[in-house]
Amino acid sequence: MGFTSRIDELRSSHRPYLDSPNPEKISERFPKYLSDLNAASATSPSKHYDPCFSSLPSLVSHHPTLNLVTNVDVPLSQPLSPGHDYFSSPPQHVPVVASASSLTLNPRALDPYKSLNLPTLITGVCDLQNWKGYTEKTWEMHKLAAAFPKEKVKCGEADNGDVLRISMADFARYSTGCTDDSPLYVFDSRVLSSNSTISGGYEPPVYFQDDHWTHLSEKRRPPYKWLLMAPRQSGTTVHVDPLATSAWNTVITGSKRWVLFPPAAAKDIVKAKHMYGEAEDDEAANYFMKVLPKIMKEKRVPCYEFTQSPGETLYVPSGWWHGVLNLEAGVGVTHNFCDDFNFVDVWRDTRTGRRKSCWKWLDGMAAAGVQVGGVPVRDKVESINTADGWDREAFERKRRAAKEKKAKRKEEKKRRKAEKKKRKRVAADEDEEDEDEDKEEEEQEQRSSDEDEEKKEETAGSDDGTDESAKSQKKKKPKRGKRDKDTEKWQAKKEKDRVAVEGAVEGGVRSMSVG
Repeated sequence: MGFTSRIDELRSSHRPYLDSPNPEKISERFPKYLSDLNAASATSPSKHYDPCFSSLPSLVSHHPTLNLVTNVDVPLSQPLSPGHDYFSSPPQHVPVVASASSLTLNPRALDPYKSLNLPTLITGVCDLQNWKGYTEKTWEMHKLAAAFPKEKVKCGEADNGDVLRISMADFARYSTGCTDDSPLYVFDSRVLSSNSTISGGYEPPVYFQDDHWTHLSEKRRPPYKWLLMAPRQSGTTVHVDPLATSAWNTVITGSKRWVLFPPAAAKDIVKAKHMYGEAEDDEAANYFMKVLPKIMKEKRVPCYEFTQSPGETLYVPSGWWHGVLNLEAGVGVTHNFCDDFNFVDVWRDTRTGRRKSCWKWLDGMAAAGVQVGGVPVRDKVESINTADGWDREAFERKRRAAKEKKAKRKEEKKRRKAEKKKRKRVAADEDEEDEDEDKEEEEQEQRSSDEDEEKKEETAGSDDGTDESAKSQKKKKPKRGKRDKDTEKWQAKKEKDRVAVEGAVEGGVRSMSVG
């Protein structure tokens, strides 16, 4: 199978409902979007950061590519604090920009931002920690493709849930000049575990290495790290990361356009399904180019939009809505994690969402002597569960009852389906019997009709004095030869002569009688 055939097969599995790769011609509108974006960034006025960061002046600097947008016209009058109400007093500058050289390699340097659950863009991490994928440019897409041409990476999912994979060589070729409305997008977690050469091109930033998920085995813990390989105008629509985890995302090559909404923002407002046209697909490019401007115009929720450049790392705190659009083809890496600052929410989601593994996770943390906020992890979990009125045994009973109820519904559905199938089969059998009876009646009627016809023919034959066999022969009219015809002529002539003689004799007798 050639390259074109392989790509077409992946396209048809990735978005089977699309008649062609670019029915909406997004690629034709994308250059204007980029031009408008660059013009807006060039004319954006420089602004100061919020008062809550005045005590950390060395960590804060203006980011030249940042297009700072807040669409709620309420000034920030109070410093931020944990649990800050973003709707009554939205901060003017999100994300905050911090320099890795100022933060140094102190693992706790980012804690002030984490404690406020505030998105932060960190510059210089790749240089400071000497990521070979960035400093030696080994993670450029064409170099990855040349080094690992046959390495298969995940580029999407089919409608039935099957994973779609593509070789790095094919993907690099596909990304060059890609004009698809819904581009394939590599989001692969396996390769960072299976290929040490690729994973050796980076290491998690020191500010995010305190990850409590490390106390659960790789096999049991939820997926958490991904290699990103993106064509231009690919991306992800607005979402919240699973299990209340936080995330960091680093761009190695290319650039990304981000939009952020506070955790309290309503899902229907930020996703804005009602703003899509009837024929518009739910794609990142459509969202950023057409839907997001409408959301910002309504001013119903704080909204922050900015561009992330190569070498920059974005910290996305737990619960923040975010969407990404790749402005150009590029490569990046992202991790989800759990630390002291989001542990409470992560535990609440995990105890129900990962029911079996969460207790093994708790055992692993307890065995390692993990403390959350200075409190032993078991005590912390107990306090969370008590505050929520959550009881494991009660939850399990409720879950088992729900499972049994679901099983009964399934069984009842199965029984009804079987009954319906049986009724259809019985009805089909009855219809078949009726058809047989109708057919038999028709045959009987036909036989009776034939018998009546035969009787009529017999009666008509006896009235005419015609023998039945002669009549039958006459009906059949067999083909006669020349000899048969001559014989018939001779017999006809003989009969004629006989009749003439008899006529003459009879005439003579009458003459004699008269005389």
